[in-house]
Amino acid sequence: MFDAVEVQKKCSVDSSHPVFKSKALARIVRPRQRFGYDLIVYVGLARYLRRKQREEICDELFRKRAIKLSIGSVSNLCDRFLLYLEALHLIRSPYLKAVMQEHGYPLHIDATSEYGKGGLFVCMDGFRGWVLCAGKIESESEEHLKPFVEKTIELFGDPIAVVRDLGPPGKNAVAFLSQRGIPDLVCHYHFLGAIGGKLFDSPYALLRNLLRQNHVRTDLRQLLKEMKRYRGESPEKRILRSRAHKRGPAGPCTPGYRR
Repeated sequence: MFDAVEVQKKCSVDSSHPVFKSKALARIVRPRQRFGYDLIVYVGLARYLRRKQREEICDELFRKRAIKLSIGSVSNLCDRFLLYLEALHLIRSPYLKAVMQEHGYPLHIDATSEYGKGGLFVCMDGFRGWVLCAGKIESESEEHLKPFVEKTIELFGDPIAVVRDLGPPGKNAVAFLSQRGIPDLVCHYHFLGAIGGKLFDSPYALLRNLLRQNHVRTDLRQLLKEMKRYRGESPEKRILRSRAHKRGPAGPCTPGYRR
């Protein structure tokens, strides 16, 4: 960590003369910002790649680099990291497109949302697992999904196929691709989930009611609690524990008395 001081001078006689600024400093830290790009990357990777909590990042920076940040500052750096990452992704999209067009790419789309709270929509390259475009949505409706699909096509070209769930909004959002002759496929995972629900909803409900009526759930919870004690134990240790449990606690022994 260091403090950088930039001195800028201008001509007092002719104000039309340009003011030269440090290009080297601009590559390290953004103008009028306290934190350099290296710190933004460090915090962003810790938060989103290593899945560290903000408090853990603060503690790690202080221990390893003697940098003291507030939790609010870490949050701001995380947001800035995502903003810069998106900008870099868009700038490099022609290079990504060149790689993807060699063999084509299947466009996988999926949305997750809670009723009344919005959610997230993702467009992904199914071959490589690359997230091509993503953003927050107010709801899983065609008007909110289609702009992201159109942006993906604009950046990376037409896919060789589309893979989606069974929902009408997703189908309508990619309808313009179907009209071009691009195959519109249904995700097997969502398909099996829908079929499984129709096939097993009634039997599962019957089984659940039987367990509840016969008070079996309490016994199952107790069994699960006991089984968790054996998690990670070797078979030999488990056998010794079982034998000790069957013998029960040892009784008191009188000194000098042989049983």
